[in-house]
Amino acid sequence: MAKVVSTNIMPSIVDQRQHRIKRISIGLGIFLFILSLAFPVYIIKIYFQNAIVKNNIPSTIRVSNPTLQQYFLLYSDYSETLTCPCTQPSMNYGKILEIDYILHPVCSSIFVSEEWILSFSDNNSPLFFDDFRMTASYAFQTLQTLCMLSQQTIENNLMKFYSEEYINLNILPPVMFQPNIELRVSKFMEFSKNDFLLSFTMIRKIIQANGLLSGLQTNYQFMAQNTEVHTISNIYNGCSCSVSPTCITQSMIYDVSSYTSLFSIPGFYTGCYVVESLLQSNLQCFFNQTCLDQLLSYISTPMTVQALNESLLFEDFINSAIRNLTENLMVELINLSINYENYYEKCQPIFCSYVIETPSTTETRNYTIYIIGLVIGIIGGVISILHLIIPTLVTLIVRNN
Repeated sequence: MAKVVSTNIMPSIVDQRQHRIKRISIGLGIFLFILSLAFPVYIIKIYFQNAIVKNNIPSTIRVSNPTLQQYFLLYSDYSETLTCPCTQPSMNYGKILEIDYILHPVCSSIFVSEEWILSFSDNNSPLFFDDFRMTASYAFQTLQTLCMLSQQTIENNLMKFYSEEYINLNILPPVMFQPNIELRVSKFMEFSKNDFLLSFTMIRKIIQANGLLSGLQTNYQFMAQNTEVHTISNIYNGCSCSVSPTCITQSMIYDVSSYTSLFSIPGFYTGCYVVESLLQSNLQCFFNQTCLDQLLSYISTPMTVQALNESLLFEDFINSAIRNLTENLMVELINLSINYENYYEKCQPIFCSYVIETPSTTETRNYTIYIIGLVIGIIGGVISILHLIIPTLVTLIVRNN
């Protein structure tokens, strides 16, 4: 008798559901696992970057008895960390620099010479108190004195400056040394100017405050009346010397017989005091040969004088008031020569040191071990989390579908 076998060709609904859940679980798990790997990869990237930075260990390199050329080479490569201590940190300024100066051309001209000054003193004819020829010899004598005092002030202060100590514990490169020296020279010149002007201004103020009478009667004139002598204040352009000691008017040459103006000296003034009027004057006429020749025609002593050479001026000082020239110590140009070789030789650095950075393999290995452990821990944690949440997610997905 034949045996009949029963076979279920169509899978049950339960089997289909389980197979579908399994397929969704595997796909979702793979997707979430791959997605979760982005965070460990980012961590690896960050920590390897930190490992590269932190692996650089500074090392100090020392070069003994460096020459000047070696120092220049070291500075060009390691300027940020290079230090060269000086064995002699102090030295006289006179050993490392030299200051040359050029005074205004008038200070070396005939206009401050005895010949020029005396040429106005030989005039025996009577002159008015405000006539240029009356005060000219005193004005140019004052100008001569200003030039002389300016030069003496500079020379005296320069000797002191040269003997002062320049101190630096570490040698400075030329790019820093030169501005440093220029700044100190600038302060020296400023000190010299103030030193001169303090004394000069004090003398002027004493004269003005005491109202001293000028021997030329430029501020007050003496008038005899019976047995009494009176003083009358001179007035210049409406300004009275009894009110202000700085009153001035254009300097003139007059016809003595008629008191009419024969020639007006451009830029030159006369006033209450010779010094005050000179300080407000300028030398434009003495740079102009035509003006100078006309002025010479009224001087009793025959002279042939060349005007000041404008090309000798380094700046436009033609119309500058003598007050401005004086405040600058009559100096027109300063030349500064810096001897860096002498500076380096006086400093005598026994060594120079600089810092370089070298990689450390030990720290890199430590970072690698740390990162591997961290990544394994993260992946293990991700797997555990996925194991917990995937069944719930799959159930929700299947239920919604």
